Amino acid sequence: MRRAVWAAAGMFIWAVTVALAAAPRTVPAGTVAAVLGSVLGAVIAWRLAASRLRLPVIWAGGLLVLLATRLASSLLVGTRALPGLLGTGAAFTLSEMLLWLGGALAVVAVLQASSRRRPAFIALEVLAVGAVLGGVLAAHREGLISRPHTLVDLLWGRGYDPLPFFLGFGALAAALLALLAAHRGSRRRSLLDGLLIVALVLLAFLLIPVGVVKVLEPPGGGGSGKAQDQGGQGEQGGADSPTSSFADQKDPSGGTPVAVVLLHDDYDPPSGYYYLRQTAFSQFNGQRLVQATLEGADADIVASFPSGRTEVELEIGRRDLFRSLDTTVALLQPHPRPFALVNPETLEPAPNPDPVRFVRAYKVASQVQVKELPELAELHVGHPRWSRKLERHYTDGPSDRRYSDLAASCVELLRRDLRQDPFAQAVAIQYWLSKNSTYSRRSNHEAAADPLADFLFGDRIGHCVYLSHAACLLFRARGIPARVGAGYAVGGRTRGNGGALLVRDLDAHAWPEIYLYGIGWLPMDIVPEKTLDPPDEGPDQGLQQMLGEMARRGRQPLPADHEPVGGGNLQEALRAAARALALGLAALALLALAALVAGKVWRRIAPRFCRVDRLPVVAYRTALDRLADGGVRRRFGQTREAFATGEAAFSPAFGELTRLHLEAALGRTRPALGRREALALGRRVAAELARRVRWWRRWLGLVDPLSWLWVR
Repeated sequence: MRRAVWAAAGMFIWAVTVALAAAPRTVPAGTVAAVLGSVLGAVIAWRLAASRLRLPVIWAGGLLVLLATRLASSLLVGTRALPGLLGTGAAFTLSEMLLWLGGALAVVAVLQASSRRRPAFIALEVLAVGAVLGGVLAAHREGLISRPHTLVDLLWGRGYDPLPFFLGFGALAAALLALLAAHRGSRRRSLLDGLLIVALVLLAFLLIPVGVVKVLEPPGGGGSGKAQDQGGQGEQGGADSPTSSFADQKDPSGGTPVAVVLLHDDYDPPSGYYYLRQTAFSQFNGQRLVQATLEGADADIVASFPSGRTEVELEIGRRDLFRSLDTTVALLQPHPRPFALVNPETLEPAPNPDPVRFVRAYKVASQVQVKELPELAELHVGHPRWSRKLERHYTDGPSDRRYSDLAASCVELLRRDLRQDPFAQAVAIQYWLSKNSTYSRRSNHEAAADPLADFLFGDRIGHCVYLSHAACLLFRARGIPARVGAGYAVGGRTRGNGGALLVRDLDAHAWPEIYLYGIGWLPMDIVPEKTLDPPDEGPDQGLQQMLGEMARRGRQPLPADHEPVGGGNLQEALRAAARALALGLAALALLALAALVAGKVWRRIAPRFCRVDRLPVVAYRTALDRLADGGVRRRFGQTREAFATGEAAFSPAFGELTRLHLEAALGRTRPALGRREALALGRRVAAELARRVRWWRRWLGLVDPLSWLWVR
């Protein structure tokens, strides 16, 4: 009987696994057929394991069943007869049902028969179940908190944080795998192994730091940049690591969120993009721009996260063109240094709104541009207080005359009265590069002796690191102080109507900047009109709003109806996950209890409904159940005759049922017992048991749902 319980557990696990595998891939009727096929496959596995068929024959038979069901399913919808008779929809549903019924039956039957023949094959069975359970949340791999959309959108749409559900599903999946692995071998060892595995899973669930599990590496050269808001053609480049490499960039990782920026006031940048600068490259090393080593250079770059209020050296004389904007940055992934909207004035730490979800948070006050720049003639480059050494630092460039010649040809595009204006020259260079370059994360310039020159004076196909460096060196060829800014560029249209910006890895970007007196470092981004890469579709607005609300809890509490479940801290999330796991286990326990009670009731009333030829066996089994309720059970190895004349000798009616059962088992063909006689013998056994066993002992056995499991 214990083997039957373990077999039922394995059947249940496979039914759940097959349902999870089929549900997203077929119609509901196909899912039901797959579950039915798994149950039939488990039953057939018992027969196959006890048969004389060799394992290669069983595997070949399973493969033939798969091929046959696949062929039959294709024929159902590939011919005109059945769709014309039943209709297209009904024919497709029938085809899916056949495909999933036969597929699940073949796979489960072969795997379970193999593991019953040879316990080593249990590893293959566990691997198959684990692959399906892991595939359910495969889209969530590497911390993609917005995937899978089918589950996450449903939870977030109702205000629930999906993290506890992910943890609960993982713990439940591990428990199912442990149960599957433990249902082979000796009973005692299997039970101990199963309990040990479950204990280890729970221990890992409580001790593993969730914040580390969900964290990815900081975005590096694989990030991709901004996309144009206008019409779909856009630039997608990547802000590289602090070396600003010219290497080809990896494809975007699917728009993984890396941070949320809360705008404390409504603000739309005139350029259409929110430039979030993290670092800058201003020192020319002969081929490219790298981080500055000169004291006093790039003083507006904050090198580390603030531990208190940090003032940033910022010189903006034209305050009429700017206003102060407070922001809060909540990091979803670790970064080597903070980033902020250009022209930050102060940075200070902020409380982490949700340690489970966010790595850290900090506040920034920035001077943001709110008006268009004035007439070109009013703008001057550089700063009068710069030393000659610092001025050379920002204007140093290659000795290759091709840079100065190209810059001069760009200036020729201007009207004569503007050709001496430095800012007008920068605009002309920006315009020329946008018209005459093509964006692509892939290029053929990395292996060249001078990758930048190979790009600029070659096919001009490259990513934003090439574009920003080319612009800066052309600016410098005209004596305009320039550097490369790196961080993130988020399109203004992606903000929607909310006050939060979702920053993704593919928003990573590098752009050129020039220094204008009274304004500071101004982004002069290059947006090529031509691109070889697909445009960015923008962030998921629901995800952006939900993460914005999570991050905003650090500034002000949300209404109770908007409070996400499971947020706050690690302990709260673990408690929520534990509650979800406990509810799931309680539901499974209730189902198991209901099944046990139903089995006991059926065995008790079976003599009233079974076939007449089965009455000797069924009535004898019912009598055994009655005796077991009273604590009278047949010992292991004891014959039925010895039990009837020994422990059960007080019941002559049970002795008569034993004789009739043995006669039927030995092949007696004529009916030996009528239904009325069988029911009468059952009542006599109950009466004889009542005279021998106290009433309370019989009632305890009656309400015990497990008593019939020990009947032999």
